[in-house]
Parts: sequence; C-alpha cells; structure tokens
Amino acid sequence: MLNIIVYQIYRKIQPFLQKDMTKKDKKTEEIILQSAEKVFFEKGYAGAKTTEIAKNSGVGHAMLHYYFRTKENLFQIVFERNVELLTNSVFSGLEKQGSFKEIIISLISNHFDFVRNNPKLVLFIINEINRNNNNNTIWKEVSAPILTKVSAQITERINKEKKTGNIRDIDPFNFIVTIISLNLFVFVAHPLINNIKHFTKKEYEAFLERRKQENIRLVLMALQP
Repeated sequence: MLNIIVYQIYRKIQPFLQKDMTKKDKKTEEIILQSAEKVFFEKGYAGAKTTEIAKNSGVGHAMLHYYFRTKENLFQIVFERNVELLTNSVFSGLEKQGSFKEIIISLISNHFDFVRNNPKLVLFIINEINRNNNNNTIWKEVSAPILTKVSAQITERINKEKKTGNIRDIDPFNFIVTIISLNLFVFVAHPLINNIKHFTKKEYEAFLERRKQENIRLVLMALQP
C-alpha cells in the first residue's frame, strides 16, 4: 500500500517538475520510458533490471534514477500509460458517424486491430494486475472514467435502438464485455492455439483477419431481435 501512495504523490508533483524540464530532458525521459516499456513487456516487473533499462536507453544508471527515482515509480508510470492506451482502444470507433451497425463494426474492428498490434501490452497488464494488487488500483483509477464514458455512450445508443425495435433487449455492460472478451481471447490464448495449429506468419495473419470478421458477425448476430 505504501508503494502506491508514494507513486500517487510522485505523479501529482511530476507535472510541476516537468515544467522546468528542457526539450532535451523530456526527450531523454521519453527514451527511458520506451526502453523500460520493452523490458517490462518482455520480463515483467520482477525480471526487469534498471541497469538493463539504462543501458538500452543510452544513459547511466544514475541518470535513470535522477528522472524516475525508483524502479517502482518507473514501472508504474509505464503501467499507467499502457492501461490508458488499452482502455482508450475500447472507445475508438464510437465517434464514427453512421448507423448503429456501422459504429459497432468500427468499434470491434478498431479494438481488435489495436490488440493485434499490441499483444504484449495486453499480457503485460493482465500479468501485472495478477502479480500486485497495487496495479489493480491503478487499473481502476485510470480505466474507470474512460470505461464509464464508453458505457454511457453505448447504453444511450442501445436504448435508442431497442425503442425502435432494431435490436433485442440486451444489457449494455454485458455487450461491452462480449466484445472485449472475443477480441482479447485469441491473443491471450495464442500459445494454446499455436500448439494446436502451427501457423506460418502469413497463415496467422490470415487467421486473425478471419477471426476479426467472425467476431463482428457474432456480435451483430447477438443484437438481432
């Protein structure tokens, strides 16, 4: 619990610290964060070493400590950034103009493609939430406002469509969970799927495209009155 409190204090004062940072400082900070992200994605918090992150960033270990103080602070900033990215990926597509069906297709497709392009990000977040309850706290704090907004928008559209009889009576929250579950499973279960059927890279890409279209079909079918 102490770590999360220290982190929250650090995040509150960080914007004030950044005001005095030069463009060079900000660039160095971003380089360190990108290097840390790669190491954390590959090895998780427990396996990551700040010495490796510093080396990959091209800075000294003391410089990394100057920017982020501790490995815990660095990790939690990386974790928060990626939670925000993942959560916002659910929102992508809702701003699209068009029919309800077109919006849902866009939402499913955009979310699927985000996960497709960032499979390590998803596994990183899931693994780290399971590892440390502090990360679950960060997940809730960052994702809740975004998902609440998404849920409100989808609920409004669903209720409108239900009134006109275009779709069946469906719970908006379960509807969101269905989309997320369908899209995430194929990537989270990739090792299992690959053990059943060994794809070439080209075959796997074709499989993913078919899977995306199947997810769209299943969700649209679930909406039918």
